Amino acid sequence: MLLSGPFTGQIRDRARWDAWVRDLGGPAVRLVWVRSDATTLRQRLEARGSARDTGKLAAFDAFVARMRPDDPPPVPHAEVDNRRGAAPLPAQVDALLRGGCRPSPPPR
Repeated sequence: MLLSGPFTGQIRDRARWDAWVRDLGGPAVRLVWVRSDATTLRQRLEARGSARDTGKLAAFDAFVARMRPDDPPPVPHAEVDNRRGAAPLPAQVDALLRGGCRPSPPPR
């Protein structure tokens, strides 16, 4: 099963993460965190041109403060760097697959 989304509440709080892992059926749940930064995030939202991003761009500083795109989560995760100038995405994904994306430890 693959879940995609920011899941900001779950990935920013260890207790919520542990409860969510249990609710999903327990380990192995793997988080792949996509690192970004405010500049890259703004450029990508503007380039996407989606109406659903209008509010994000209108209050961009608040959006960035809420999403914390350059702040790693305090729960177990693998990282993909999506900032401008980062290694090409295919190379990062290959490295992730070769090294294995470690599952979260059992909830406490």
